[in-house]
Amino acid sequence: MAEKGIQDAVKLKYAHMGLKPEVLNDEAGKVWGPHTHQETYIFILEGELKVKLDQGNWLTLEPSDELFIEKNQIHETKAQKDGCKYIVAS
Repeated sequence: MAEKGIQDAVKLKYAHMGLKPEVLNDEAGKVWGPHTHQETYIFILEGELKVKLDQGNWLTLEPSDELFIEKNQIHETKAQKDGCKYIVAS
């Protein structure tokens, strides 16, 4: 139940910033290859998500981690062994 409260609070925060938040639930191994879009925030609810920005190193995001991705910044993601539930807002 606490997770639902956090999820709602984060979605509300992003909505107040003028963003459109949505909850994604990637199964283990799900890959989103290199891509770009508008300024984006990622907030991890459950599991782990590897994120690579531009040609940099992979970052590991865990529950309660938040990452800001700049407009048109190339990035890719990969859900780890238990999958990952997260909020993405842009």
